[in-house]
Amino acid sequence: MVSLFSKDISKRIFWFILISLILLRITMVLFAMQDIPPTGVTMDGWWFPHGGDEREYFNLAKSITELDLIQEKQTLGYPLFLAPFVYLADAKTIKDIVQPLFIVQAIILFALSIILVSLIAERIFQSRIIGVISGGIFTLFPYLFYLLLYCLGSIYPQFTAYSLLQGPIEFISINWFLMIADPLSAFLIFLCFYLFLKELDKEKPRRSLLILLGILSGFSVLVRIANILIVAIFALAWLLRKRIKEMFLAVIVPFLILLPQFIYNQKFFGSPITFGYQTYGDYSNIFGLFSFQRWLELYETIYFKSPILIYLLPFLIIFLALGARYLMKINKIMAAVLIFWLLSFFIFYISYAYVGEGGYLALRFFIPIIPPFIFLSIASFLHIFQWLKQKHS
Repeated sequence: MVSLFSKDISKRIFWFILISLILLRITMVLFAMQDIPPTGVTMDGWWFPHGGDEREYFNLAKSITELDLIQEKQTLGYPLFLAPFVYLADAKTIKDIVQPLFIVQAIILFALSIILVSLIAERIFQSRIIGVISGGIFTLFPYLFYLLLYCLGSIYPQFTAYSLLQGPIEFISINWFLMIADPLSAFLIFLCFYLFLKELDKEKPRRSLLILLGILSGFSVLVRIANILIVAIFALAWLLRKRIKEMFLAVIVPFLILLPQFIYNQKFFGSPITFGYQTYGDYSNIFGLFSFQRWLELYETIYFKSPILIYLLPFLIIFLALGARYLMKINKIMAAVLIFWLLSFFIFYISYAYVGEGGYLALRFFIPIIPPFIFLSIASFLHIFQWLKQKHS
């Protein structure tokens, strides 16, 4: 592998930098709570109000603690996560658990995600330096996005009138400040990919770790149904490696974890495979939840709000393709995993009809693909560096 660096950093320096990034993250959270940088988003103590989903999650969590389940469209995973907070605080409303929940999601889970992103990058590129660079970009990503939003607003005044990405609320959401399922979902996805990549190239993957991976990936689906994509990616990767036992474990264990959701679906929606989201609108058929009309709407929205993004899109695709090509030379299956990780979630949420007009652009849905975007971008820079080095050698 071609490296930009003649020497890698030690483990001690690697972890020192990660701890520094976590401290930086805590500092940024404290500043954001004081509306620095300015967002105009109304804050109520520790709570950045969203659109009501957090109340539905809380109501279902409360019913779990009372052993008297109620009907809600959300899946069971995030309410199960909330249930200990609700029980210990004897909470009556979501505001009663906002402070500890904010600390857990915006600080602890985000900090752990910085570590996971760095470790995944270290494994992919066999470089601790690239690992901490990836962790640093992930840490700063909300602010890089804020800068992009600010620049686009300066170029196109209509961009800020009704933002392509719903304005500064997206800065809040990708900072993991909202009391909804996205932060936990993203953390579980990162953890699952880290554990999976640890075992992917081993001659004898550890059975206990694969079972743990199945449990975690199954619970991630309970948190967000879209996370079924990671189960499919893991199963496909094991199939490509001709590891049939591992492939079956990757499917069967998550299925067992999902059994409570199937029972809940049967009780409240009349079928094990009918989820609550299908009952809120004309989506009785699961495939009715998706529409490629959203792609046209996305194009029209971007073109109206900030046409420069349309012109830059082909260059971005080529740029990421160079990164994919570079990674293919290192490890084809690992590269395929990263590509499917990026594309599957992107296609899923762009095509997702339920979220309604404009909602499919909410950046919080795309938090899970920030790491593969970072990895492919770094790989592209390495590919360009390799080409320049060969050209001048």
